[in-house]
Amino acid sequence: MVDTGAILAYRITQEASLRAALRLSLHKGARDTYGTPWPKWVEINTIQLTEAQQRGEVRAGVSPSDQAYQIAGSWSGLVLVSEAVDGHFGNIEERVSQMYMNLLGSIAHPATLPEIDFSTDRGCRLYTAFLDREDSSAPSDTA
Repeated sequence: MVDTGAILAYRITQEASLRAALRLSLHKGARDTYGTPWPKWVEINTIQLTEAQQRGEVRAGVSPSDQAYQIAGSWSGLVLVSEAVDGHFGNIEERVSQMYMNLLGSIAHPATLPEIDFSTDRGCRLYTAFLDREDSSAPSDTA
């Protein structure tokens, strides 16, 4: 769950089309007009939090669906407020990392927190590794 948010934070610093899609996805009527990823992201986060709770990684009294909604809302709000206040996305990876540390500090089992990588550059590292893996598995035109 943290990795997804970190990767998206990195990608919006790199991809203008993703920044535009983010802005459009938050407009009134976006869901009916051209779709929005937020319901699916809440659903995926709910599944991940439920599984983590079953493994004892999330505190027993935490509602996975409520937290999933809060995480998606916090991430999107943080990104938009950061752009509005700072006028750029230059520090968004740091802000998103801090957001996850704050939120997970209240819902994760204390023994789980040290295992989570909140590094500011985590999204870049994961996305670059993904792209490298994709490049290495692509068929070669040379024979």
